[in-house]
Amino acid sequence: MRVLSVLHHGGFGGPHNRNMRVIPLLQRQGIETTVLLPDEPGNALQRLQDAGIDTIQLPLGRPRFTPNPVTNLRFLTSVVSESDAIRRVIRERKIDVVLVNGLGSPQGAIAGKRERVAVVWQLLETNFPSLFRRGMMALATRTANVIMSTGMAVARIHPGAQRFGERLITFFPPVNLERFRPDREVRVIARTQLQLMPDEIAIGTVGNINYEKNHLLFVRAAAEIRRQFKRARFFIFGGVPTARTDLAGKIRRTAENMGFRIGKDFVIQDPGADVARLIQALDIFWLTSRSEGMPTSLEEAMASGLPIVSVNVGSITEAVESGVNGIVVSRGDSRAIVGQTLRLIRDPMLRARLGQQARATALACFGEEACAEKHAEAYLAALAHNEGRTIGVARTAI
Repeated sequence: MRVLSVLHHGGFGGPHNRNMRVIPLLQRQGIETTVLLPDEPGNALQRLQDAGIDTIQLPLGRPRFTPNPVTNLRFLTSVVSESDAIRRVIRERKIDVVLVNGLGSPQGAIAGKRERVAVVWQLLETNFPSLFRRGMMALATRTANVIMSTGMAVARIHPGAQRFGERLITFFPPVNLERFRPDREVRVIARTQLQLMPDEIAIGTVGNINYEKNHLLFVRAAAEIRRQFKRARFFIFGGVPTARTDLAGKIRRTAENMGFRIGKDFVIQDPGADVARLIQALDIFWLTSRSEGMPTSLEEAMASGLPIVSVNVGSITEAVESGVNGIVVSRGDSRAIVGQTLRLIRDPMLRARLGQQARATALACFGEEACAEKHAEAYLAALAHNEGRTIGVARTAI
């Protein structure tokens, strides 16, 4: 079987990372994958090629969150010609299945449908505006043979997804469970690097600076924690994209105005390739996002044995059972974040128990092999549906 995986941007993010982890495992099952990237700046091409993954580029537009209608009109007018270019790739590479990574890559679905090959369309996030989701889902329900979704909660906000029944397959993004695991020695090294004292509580998150991550909520909650517990320090492990330097400046100024010493009490640091090590320094992991699908950073924190305090967005409650393997509060609820975090600070045994259960959940649900199996299942179901056959695809609720 040959799969064409169509991605909608050139930066190395969640879908690109997932492709890099899953593709080698699928290859062992006889599933060969070519990744198609848009011809734009970014590090995804080099990283995928360095991993030995067959990767090509084409000029592909994508929708933008902008009030300027000309930008997205230009995208819409280019969809047909770009789909034709993908059709040529499908023919040349003898593709059997097109995998569409998110709503921002409709060209791949159109090309697959017109070439009469199977189409698997993935729903990965919840941050697209409602009108855009409706429009893209109208296309998805007409072109896709199978829909994959990062949890049922994500599927539910995409109109028409649940009508796919057994052809709606849910999955968790994969985590390298060997890299992300509790390790006392690594923790000591990481805390030494960050100049953390033994009695200090380190609270942090992982995610590049952007509006969806809602780091300003992180700052507000951190300031209240600091007011009540002076030995807390806060870390945002994430890069600052060029387009978000103003936002990063605002986050730093807000933290300073609330009494933090930037670089000391409150740190924004690009972790590079050191996430698995630096996250070990934390005592509590926060997720404060406005929107998510199923964030890999939260899965990695759970795999690392950290207690979680997360807002309820996306499909997070399908992985985190509040009070059992983490704590979930209402989205945007700074007071609840503070209250639950203070509870964890005061109860080391509770922190340990939640962290142990988080690790157990990760071992059961987040492995790369499990994610690869979900993809293989989706491809086979899509091929069968495209050929007018039916196969026994079990309903896959997480």
